[in-house]
Amino acid sequence: MSASSDTANMALFCDFENVALGVRDAKYAKFDINKVLERLLLKGSIVLKKAYCDWERYKEFKSDMHEASFELIEIPHVRMSGKNSADIRMVVDALDLCYTKSHVDTFVIISGDSDFSPLVSKLRENDKTVIGVGVKNSSSDLLVANCDEFIFYDDLVREKATRHKPRKKPQGKPLAAGDSAPKDSEDKTEEALDLVMQTVEALIAERGAE
Repeated sequence: MSASSDTANMALFCDFENVALGVRDAKYAKFDINKVLERLLLKGSIVLKKAYCDWERYKEFKSDMHEASFELIEIPHVRMSGKNSADIRMVVDALDLCYTKSHVDTFVIISGDSDFSPLVSKLRENDKTVIGVGVKNSSSDLLVANCDEFIFYDDLVREKATRHKPRKKPQGKPLAAGDSAPKDSEDKTEEALDLVMQTVEALIAERGAE
C-alpha cells in the first residue's frame, strides 16, 4: 500500500534500546527523536506514539520522549529475555492496532532489529504501509528490504555522518551490528514472534465472531 504524503495516518512503535544503542555505537550525539518526528510529519499525521524499553536503564531519555508525547511502555530487563520481551510486546500492540483501527494506514517501526521482519510482512499483508527508521550500521538488511521505505537516522543528522563511511554489508543472512547471538537463539526468537502473531490473529478473529 502506498499512502499519500498528506493523508497518511501513522502509528509509531519505537524499540528504544535498539535505536539508542545504534546511535551510541555510531558515535552520534544522544538520540534525538524530534529529528525523526520532523521527517515523518512531512508524510501525514501521527495518531499514536509508543516507545518500549526498560526505562529505569534509560532514565535520561524519559523527559525528551515525554515531551514528544510518546507513551512509554515499561519493559523490565530480564536476563536473557528482556530484549525479546520488548519485541513481543511491540508485535502484540502493533497487530492489535492493525486489526482494530482501520483508519491507521501507516505503521512506523523505529528499530533496526531483524526480529521485526515477520511483523512488517504481516502488516503489509494487511494492506498497511510500513516505514522503518534505524541507524545504518545497526539496521538489518532484511528489515530494510521488507519495509516500504526505510529512513536512516544517519541521513537525519547528515552533517555528522560524513565521518562514517557507509559499509557494504555482505550478502547472506543479515544481522544487526553487534548482534552476536547464535543462530539457535535467533531461530527461537523468530518462532516466538511467529507464535505471538498467530495467537493475536486468533484472538482478534474470536473477538470478531462474538
